[in-house]
This record gives sequence, C-alpha cells and structure tokens, in this order.
Amino acid sequence: CSTDLSSGHVRLARRRCDVCGLQGEPSGPPFPVCGACRIRRYCGPECANADFITHRRSCPGNTGGKGGI
Repeated sequence: CSTDLSSGHVRLARRRCDVCGLQGEPSGPPFPVCGACRIRRYCGPECANADFITHRRSCPGNTGGKGGI
C-alpha cells in the first residue's frame, strides 16, 4: 500500500492540546493556537490561561513583553 500517513499525523497534531495532551476528534476542527506565535495549541481557555506565564517567556512571537495568547 502506498498510502501517505504523514498528512494524518499533521491533522492529529493540530488537534492535540500542548498543555494537557487532550486529543481532539480527527474530523473536528483544529485547536486554537497562540495568537503571537501560531505554534502552541490549546483545547480551551483554561489551558491557554494555565500556560500563559510560562509560554510568554519563550514565545517566538512575543516581541512586546505581553505575549499574544
């Protein structure tokens, strides 16, 4: 079989929370991302808020000190 599974892994990665590890449904929408770097993914506001202090220090998109989560 010559099926390329790499696109499936990308779809699943777009549905995994970087804080709690929650895996969303493969057919569901991708999880929201950090507004500054567009890299970190969050299942919801609780995980985004919990990660804010830590992530803003290392966020590649944070240029003004406030972050954009």
